[in-house]
Amino acid sequence: MIRGLSLTEPWATLVALGQKHWETRSWPTNYRGRLAIQSAQAYPPTARRLAVHHPAFRAALGEWGMIRPFPHGRIVAVVDLVGCYPTPPSNTSMHWAGNCRLPPEQPELTFGDYAPGRYAFEMENIRPLAEPVLCRGAQGLWLLPAEVEAAVEAELERDEERPR
Repeated sequence: MIRGLSLTEPWATLVALGQKHWETRSWPTNYRGRLAIQSAQAYPPTARRLAVHHPAFRAALGEWGMIRPFPHGRIVAVVDLVGCYPTPPSNTSMHWAGNCRLPPEQPELTFGDYAPGRYAFEMENIRPLAEPVLCRGAQGLWLLPAEVEAAVEAELERDEERPR
């Protein structure tokens, strides 16, 4: 069973494009495994301004944000969630507390909230979906409905068969 995580745009697309490998949250998770990244339906004005005007977001999104709409309400990628780390107790800390993980560098730091007391989820093996799958999101980590999981699996198989 695949779990899902909803991200507001432009962050979901940054993951799908392979530009974002860390997601920060106010809560930790012990879950490790496949995680479907769902592009949330909401697109707040502050997020819209970041996507269009912030240099790091514009560079990472490339032409995406300028010529196509974001795929709201859809699974855009599947990743492997490989770790969850507490953020440093202060902004000057070189290592994350208790696990000797170096924090990410720029522009990744710009794409998350690494304030003390938060958690950073490490994502690897990012597999974007060429055709995002319609799916309603939820808060926290949630299980994909069976029909959505089947559609995501089928899309992943099609992506493997497509010529590169």
